[in-house]
Amino acid sequence: MIRKLVIALIVTAATLELTERVQTANAGTPDNTVSLAAASPSAPVTPTPTPSTLPLTNADFETGPFDTIGTVTGWTVVGNVGDRSAEGSSSLSHAAVFTLGGDSEGDILSQQFVSNVNKVYMLDFDAGVFGIPNSGANLQIRVQVTGNSTLLDQTITPPVAGTTDPTMMSFQHYHFIFTADSGTTTLQFTSVGLGNQSADQVLDAVDVALAPTPTPTPTPATPTPTPTPATPTPTPATPTPTATPTATATPTPTPTPSPTATATPTPTATPTPTPTATPTPTPTPTPTATPTPTASLPLLDVTVAPSTVGRRGTATFRIFLSKSASQDITVHYSMSGRAKLGTDYTLSGTPNQVTIPAGQTSATVTLTAITEQKRGNGKATMTITEGSGYQLPTGHGRKHKVRPPTATVKIIYKG
Repeated sequence: MIRKLVIALIVTAATLELTERVQTANAGTPDNTVSLAAASPSAPVTPTPTPSTLPLTNADFETGPFDTIGTVTGWTVVGNVGDRSAEGSSSLSHAAVFTLGGDSEGDILSQQFVSNVNKVYMLDFDAGVFGIPNSGANLQIRVQVTGNSTLLDQTITPPVAGTTDPTMMSFQHYHFIFTADSGTTTLQFTSVGLGNQSADQVLDAVDVALAPTPTPTPTPATPTPTPTPATPTPTPATPTPTATPTATATPTPTPTPSPTATATPTPTATPTPTPTATPTPTPTPTPTATPTPTASLPLLDVTVAPSTVGRRGTATFRIFLSKSASQDITVHYSMSGRAKLGTDYTLSGTPNQVTIPAGQTSATVTLTAITEQKRGNGKATMTITEGSGYQLPTGHGRKHKVRPPTATVKIIYKG
């Protein structure tokens, strides 16, 4: 009984203390009330994962959960992004979809990965717009790569499918090059543009890989002559003359004795010493030259924005290098597609070539649509061809065939 009474007193005291604190806090404002308001709904944010080792985690978006706004496995999500199959895909059956559930922009999908400083990487992905945007809407995706600094910052305009049939979804492939400047690099995609109640930006088949390192071409070494042993050439010895014998005079009898003539002796010649042949010195072998590796050439790529233009519209092809060069580089290209140069569009600058100035990393070519056709559409594709001072990527990621860099503009003929 005593124990129950003590417990009751403790509970009563705690209640009185809590009541006193609330009354003190509300002193002078008797009408104030304390309530727990329901939190405003907001798109969930995926915790930042540990940087992945290439290849990227869930780069083809085939790992669930699916159809959940705010969750994409392996990626950090901010805003209305989900992993879906109902809006088409370029690889298997799923893709990342932005601006889900309404009209929004600034939705973000990002992933960190481990990188090597000063190494060149290739970024590849496919993108498109599913559905029918509002009239005048321009739905885009901003692509950013950051390390210790901004390595890539491009805004692309994917092709618009103009339909809600996922089997009719249209994708364009994009290819970029960047050089890492830190041990961890962040890849980020952000939706740009409103007017998407009935349309969404779609992303698929993302790939980041090291660019191939070109094999250095050794400088031909100068042949080293093999020394020929020198044969000493003896100098002919001068023959030693034979001494002439001394003649003995024969006395001639005379009545009167005369002194006997004494013959003068012929001096004996001194022999000339035979000279010793001087040997020819053996030549010192010339050292073999060490091949000097040729410095790797910068990789080259091309993009275009916007990817669709109407009559009298313009689009800009941007040709860029993975690093600047010490001298002007002339890049060669060719044009193809149903749209015809000179009839449906014109290009700025010198036909089939553009020059990137020394110390710069890019140059541009502007396409202007001049077609007089009234229906249909046509495509104009720029393809970079081989040239001096640069090299072409050997591939477009693990899911794409090896091919030269290309960029395509669709020209809508009707006004």
